[in-house]
This record gives sequence, structure tokens and C-alpha cells, in this order.
Amino acid sequence: MQQQKPGAQIMCAVRSSAIVLPKEPEKPVIMAGMGTGLAPWRAVTQERVMQARQGLKVGKCMLFFGARYKQEWLYREEFESYEKEGVLQMHTAFSREQARKIYVQHRIVE
Repeated sequence: MQQQKPGAQIMCAVRSSAIVLPKEPEKPVIMAGMGTGLAPWRAVTQERVMQARQGLKVGKCMLFFGARYKQEWLYREEFESYEKEGVLQMHTAFSREQARKIYVQHRIVE
């Protein structure tokens, strides 16, 4: 892109999402994301938070998230605020924070 001149045409494509939320907001949603795979679940959670703030009854929204270190957790404060609001239930796994490695699949089994 850096070599392109202003007005140059470039080819691009938009792919539709495979993530489909239940039409009924009271149905539960279970999400699992690792590292940068958190982005779509942020949008899903934001939608649920908005619905709850509008007074709709929303179902349980569970997030299983994993990374090597807690410092790698993008939007941590945002997700923690949603948990405090009661819209989100988080289950985290940071594989390099302790001697025994813990991954998302371990949290799901628990």
C-alpha cells in the first residue's frame, strides 16, 4: 500500500461473518477466544451489554479466554467492567503465569 499513488485502484474483498447470535437475547452464549481471537467476542459482548442496558433480559454470556500472559489480554478492563455489570462471566487461562500450564480447554472442563 505504501507504494500506491493517491487515486490508485486496489483489489479487496469483504467476507461475511460465520458468527450468528441467537435472535432471542435471553438465550445463553458461550465464547472461546485465544489471543487476538478475542475481537469477535468483544463485539458479541458489547451487543449483550447494550441489550441489558436497554432493559432486555439477556442470557448468560460466558467467555473463555487464554493467552500466554495476563499483560497480553486486550480490552481487559472493558471485559472486567461487563463482568461487574453481571452481563459476562469470564474464565481465563494464562499459560505462562505459573509453573503448571493452564489452557482454555482446561477452564472449559472445570
